[in-house]
Amino acid sequence: MADLIARLLTEPGLAPVRRRHTRGEDGVRVYQVLTHDEDSAESAVGVPAIGDAWSPARPTLTVREIEARYLAGTDDTLTGTRGICHVKVTYGTGWGAAASPVPEVANAAYTRLLPIAGQVTVFYGIAEEELPGGQSGPPAVSMGNAVPINGGTGTTRNVCGFSVEVIKYLPVAAFDLSLIRAIVSLSRDGAINANRIMLPPILGVGPVLTMEPGEALYVQAQELEIVNGLVVLRHSMSLAEGEDGHRYLWRALNDKGEQRGPLLKTDLYRRVNFPQELFQ
Repeated sequence: MADLIARLLTEPGLAPVRRRHTRGEDGVRVYQVLTHDEDSAESAVGVPAIGDAWSPARPTLTVREIEARYLAGTDDTLTGTRGICHVKVTYGTGWGAAASPVPEVANAAYTRLLPIAGQVTVFYGIAEEELPGGQSGPPAVSMGNAVPINGGTGTTRNVCGFSVEVIKYLPVAAFDLSLIRAIVSLSRDGAINANRIMLPPILGVGPVLTMEPGEALYVQAQELEIVNGLVVLRHSMSLAEGEDGHRYLWRALNDKGEQRGPLLKTDLYRRVNFPQELFQ
């Protein structure tokens, strides 16, 4: 079978569209390919690949998404009839048209607030015991909560919380060795802020999050990217409330396996100063 050829559609409603806005540019092109198979349509001659530019004049407006959609017909080698697919190619600058809520300019930054949820196995219940920051801590010393659940096999409990992703656009000249070393240091085995830090506005327009010492656990930095001539820094952090938010709180067991001792606090992560220039 001869190579499939994609035809750029220019009819009303399907013709190429390109927009300029505060976040950069985006655009859409639609191609017609004579086949009923979406995979073959996507790989047809003339269909751009992910990362291809809109034109030499717009090298940063690149392909972000390709969607192949079956429309009609069936390929038949005996009769020579063909099906029809449309391939929609979406272009964007930076991280895409809807991804960045702020202009991608030097020193622009914003914070994304992300819910997290999971489950853990617990072996003791909790009591109404208030800890610093308004958290509920390990069981108070009472017979009901000191005895292991299910004879020591425990049960499952939901765990919910929030993390943040901080995005900052940095001039290449400002991305020096000291920042790289800071990112490497924070990423090693995780680290908790020993200093007070301020995060950029949520989605670029919302309130500014101020994290007191002990409330931010640095998780990782994402892969570095160059967008519009700027280095994009992306940091992920897990949030907690209060100085003990990321400490492990527990009670010692007696010889019967019961929690009878005083409340203990254990640090599982290093506490270091977070460079403010990484975030704002």
